[in-house]
Amino acid sequence: MGVMSASQDTGWWFEDSVTIAVEPEVLYEMISDPARTGQWSPVCRGGEWLAGGTGKVGDRFTGRNVMGKRSWTTVSEVVVADPPREFAWLVAPDKGGTARWGYVIEPIAVGSELTESWRVDEGGLAWLRAHLGREAAQQRRDAAREGIPATLAAIKRVAEREAASGC
Repeated sequence: MGVMSASQDTGWWFEDSVTIAVEPEVLYEMISDPARTGQWSPVCRGGEWLAGGTGKVGDRFTGRNVMGKRSWTTVSEVVVADPPREFAWLVAPDKGGTARWGYVIEPIAVGSELTESWRVDEGGLAWLRAHLGREAAQQRRDAAREGIPATLAAIKRVAEREAASGC
């Protein structure tokens, strides 16, 4: 199960991992493509690169999100692009960054271990509370705690299915 650290004042982070029977290069290509995110995320329905971005540090992309009856679009900026090892982005960089999401891929004998992480620091918590309401930060924390294991399980299904079918 995942690892959670929580503090009301200094931020929250959560991470979890899964073993996937595909090579790190294949996983990196999948998880670094915002258009594919909708295939596995319970919140993000997909996205697209902005201004010709391709996934390098500094490139930006949109993400279309739905949680319950609420939908919104975010702009994120790639902060780590180290194929096939790590890919990470900062949500709302122009607002100081409300959250940092990322993946780390470790090669193992049977393929890869994929770790997804989420972090909201003090500034992100303050922004969420100020703009989305007092309960927004807690709701986002709960969504990450539930969504990361679901996302990892779905990435595993998609990646292993594609590998088995030769995609």
